[in-house]
Amino acid sequence: MPTFKGFFMCMLVGIMIIVSQPLPAQFLTIARKIKSMKSDGKDVATVIIDAGAFKVFKAVIDTITSDPKCKILQRDNAKKLVEFTHDSFSLSLQVDSLAAGLSQITVLAQHSENSQQKATDVAANVILSICHKMGINCTLKEPDATGHH
Repeated sequence: MPTFKGFFMCMLVGIMIIVSQPLPAQFLTIARKIKSMKSDGKDVATVIIDAGAFKVFKAVIDTITSDPKCKILQRDNAKKLVEFTHDSFSLSLQVDSLAAGLSQITVLAQHSENSQQKATDVAANVILSICHKMGINCTLKEPDATGHH
């Protein structure tokens, strides 16, 4: 007849096995949602992706320099920061390392009087282009009731 002590040990081993499992793939899916919002005449888009900051910043520069609509105004490799124009929009993009192999891209886009396109769309599309260049599937988070993504 099994004892309480034996049952307890089996449960403890089972819990340890469950806890030691890697994070589910769902975490990566959530982390690849692009979130955008408005702030003081600027629109901001962010995404967290599972790639190192150096690799991400390289993809950022490759994406910007290969787009004829973009022109780099200022670049700081140490801070992983680049300021550039895209059509009539002025943008600032920063890559931050959150952990080994995990980075956040933040894009600030100034509103433009000379364009029908929204700054939020431009910021989000820049991130989508970078993700595409890296072979990472990113999606735009649906807006909430306030209109924020």
